Amino acid sequence: DEQVAAVRPVPFSKDAVVFELRDGRLAELRRAAEGRGGWEWARIIGTPASACMTSYWTAVAT
Repeated sequence: DEQVAAVRPVPFSKDAVVFELRDGRLAELRRAAEGRGGWEWARIIGTPASACMTSYWTAVAT
C-alpha cells in the first residue's frame, strides 16, 4: 500500500502486525476471521509524532 512507510511490520500478536504509515501514525493489520482468508486493516492509531497530531497541537497552541 502506498500509505505504508518502507519499514518492516512489527509482530503484535500471532494474528496481527503493526505498520508505520508515511504520516507517522500506526496501523494494525489482522488476519481475517476463519473462512474469510487473507488479512484486513483493523485500526489506525494516532501517535504524538504523526503529522495530523502535530498539526492539531500547533493549531491548539496558536
